[in-house]
Amino acid sequence: MRMRESWPETPEEGPSARALADPPMNPRFAAVLFDLDGTLVDSFADIAASANHALAALGRTPHPAATIKGWVGEGIQVLMQRALDARDPELIARAVAAWRPHYEAHCLDQTRPYEGIVPMLERLRGAGLPLGVVSNKLERLTRLALEGLALASFFDVVVGGDTTSARKPDPTPLRFAAEKLGLSRGRLLFAGDTANDLDAARAAGWTSCAVLWGQCDEAALRLHCPDHIVAHPREIVALALGPRDAGVVKRG
Repeated sequence: MRMRESWPETPEEGPSARALADPPMNPRFAAVLFDLDGTLVDSFADIAASANHALAALGRTPHPAATIKGWVGEGIQVLMQRALDARDPELIARAVAAWRPHYEAHCLDQTRPYEGIVPMLERLRGAGLPLGVVSNKLERLTRLALEGLALASFFDVVVGGDTTSARKPDPTPLRFAAEKLGLSRGRLLFAGDTANDLDAARAAGWTSCAVLWGQCDEAALRLHCPDHIVAHPREIVALALGPRDAGVVKRG
């Protein structure tokens, strides 16, 4: 069951936060789509635990969770290649085979939505916006996480790293998601926490939104010229629905 979460209105939040309490229903975008890991959910601890389980199964030394966090975002094969510091396809395949069942069994041990994500999704959905997820994680594991965290009902389309022939930063999965929504054309917003997300959005011709609560810091994200940068999910609501004085940081 999803726990009820709200955004408290405090003096520190100022008038922009109060304006978000009742955002106008005139969305600026045809749809809003999100990356999963590091954007909607904090899943790094579970991914790292399963990666270290796989390394142990192969007799390799584990890595600190913070180190593994920096390898997340390009699919499990790339993560295990980096963790093993090896390019042997057979060795990487063995590591992935050890990682997958452990992760499937433990992917929700510590994974939770980031603070503010649930009320953000409620408000965007309440405004009638189609929502989607485009992740480089396998589609089955992406859906497993969304369902286990009671987030699946918010989304009209879910695309994983194996849904199409390519992964982010290639724009193919984003374009596929848009087609599934019947929105091959139109103004679309994609929010993510890595260079892959921002580069994919740009290549697809979408508006990109970098989030600061995930994997990469602001300096690294700015190198990829996001259209917007946000520090809290409430700012995505402001960006999508258009209240005044939203505190959204624009490129440049």
